[in-house]
Amino acid sequence: MKHLFLMLLCIAVMFSCKEEESIIAEEIVATEGVFVRAENGSQFDFQDFNLMGSEMGEIKASEQSEYVEFDMAYTIGAVRLTLDTLQLDLTPIDFLGETKLENGLYTYKITVVETPGYRTSLGFEFIED
Repeated sequence: MKHLFLMLLCIAVMFSCKEEESIIAEEIVATEGVFVRAENGSQFDFQDFNLMGSEMGEIKASEQSEYVEFDMAYTIGAVRLTLDTLQLDLTPIDFLGETKLENGLYTYKITVVETPGYRTSLGFEFIED
């Protein structure tokens, strides 16, 4: 009986965490705006992470930042970060042909692309939450 109670308690805690994240996301959307967060899709920790001029500090491997509200954003954005001592950036030349984002929640998933014989670079994936 004691084990059953502990198992049910663990399940309740797991669902309450997801529910809390969902409630926070719903509150953000209710304010109407463009909210973007960054996701570290790599095995490396990002330091000095900057998303479109917004300093986000450190984003650990496989983790996400908090949402940040932007006046305007597109399906791609400027990213700058430090990886150990290597500074990497991804800067769009222009936004011609890119879609301006409507109010909502979005994630920019950033990966590190390491190709032998070539410079380390960043990969980018746009996700509509």
